[in-house]
Amino acid sequence: MPPAPTVHDPFSVGLDATMPFICAALDPILAARALSNHLSRALTILAIRVTRHKPGRRCVIEYDVRYDGSNGTQTLVAKARAKGTPRTGFDVAQKLWTAGFDDRARDGITVAPALALVPEFHMSIFGKVAGIPASELIPGFAGLEIARRVAHAAHKLHCTHIPTHKRHSFADELDILRDRLGSVAVLKPELASRIAHVLNACQSFKPPQAPLTGIHRDFYPAQVIIAGDRCCLLDLDLYCEGDPALDIGNFAAHITEHALRTNGDPNALLDREEAMIGEYLKLSSTVAREGVELYKTLALARHIFISTQFPQRRHTTEPLLRLVEARLGGVV
Repeated sequence: MPPAPTVHDPFSVGLDATMPFICAALDPILAARALSNHLSRALTILAIRVTRHKPGRRCVIEYDVRYDGSNGTQTLVAKARAKGTPRTGFDVAQKLWTAGFDDRARDGITVAPALALVPEFHMSIFGKVAGIPASELIPGFAGLEIARRVAHAAHKLHCTHIPTHKRHSFADELDILRDRLGSVAVLKPELASRIAHVLNACQSFKPPQAPLTGIHRDFYPAQVIIAGDRCCLLDLDLYCEGDPALDIGNFAAHITEHALRTNGDPNALLDREEAMIGEYLKLSSTVAREGVELYKTLALARHIFISTQFPQRRHTTEPLLRLVEARLGGVV
C-alpha cells in the first residue's frame, strides 16, 4: 500500500474560525474529491502543506498530487480566502495565458497556469512553477541580468491589455499610505511628528501624467520566478488599471528595503535597481524616471509600516524613516 498522505499545517490554519471550510481542504480524501471534480481529472493527494496564512483573511496550500494513470507527481498551489473565492487573479492569469504568457511564449515570459476554481473551499488552483524567486537571485552574481529581465517582464505585462473594471489612482495610493503611517504614529508616538511631516510631503507630490495600463500593483522580487530562460509572474490578485511607474517604483523599493535590512546599507544593491529601472525606461516611451522615483518613495514610506509588523524587520523602522526623509529633501 502507498504511504498515507501527510498534512503539514504549521500555522494551525485549521483553527481559523473565519475559514471553516479549510478543515475539509486539509482532509486528503475530501480535498481529493473536490479537486478531482473541478479539475475534471481523478487524482490522489500525496501530501498537503500550508505555506502561508494571514489569520482571518487568506492562506496558501500546496497539494502534491498524482493523476490517475500517471506515474509522476504535480504540485498544485491553492489560494483560499475567507470572504469568497479569489477570482480576479485567476481570471487575469487565464486571460494572460491565452494572450502570450503561456509556456510556449518565445520570450520566456509567462504566468502560472490557472487550473480551476473550487468554490466550496473559497479556492483558486494554479500549477506550481519550478524555479527560483528573483528575490534570491537579484542580490547574487547574476543580479544585474535578472533585474533587466524583470524589466522586460513588467513591460510585457503593461503592454498586454487585459480589460479590468478596477482602477488604482495616485489618490488611492495616498489613502493607503495615510492609513499605514497613521498606524505607525499610534504604535510609536515618539515618531509621530516626523511621520506627519513625511505624510504631508508625500501628499504634495504631483506625479507626471502617463497613460494608464494594466499593472500588477503588488510587484516585488518574490513575485517573479526564474527558471533558466523562463520568467514567470505570480499573484495577479491586485491587477488593475493604473500608472505603470507604480510597479517599477515598488519593485525598486523592495530591493532598497532588502539591502537595508540585510546589509545595513540601502544602496548596497543600487546597481540592480538601476539596471531594472534603466532597462524599463529604454523599453517604455511613456514612463518617466520622475514617476518611478516618486512611487519608490511612497513604497519606502509604506515599508515603515511593514517593518513594525514583523519582529525580524523592526530594526529597520527608524532607518527607513530616515531614508524617506532624505529622499524628501530635508522637508522634516
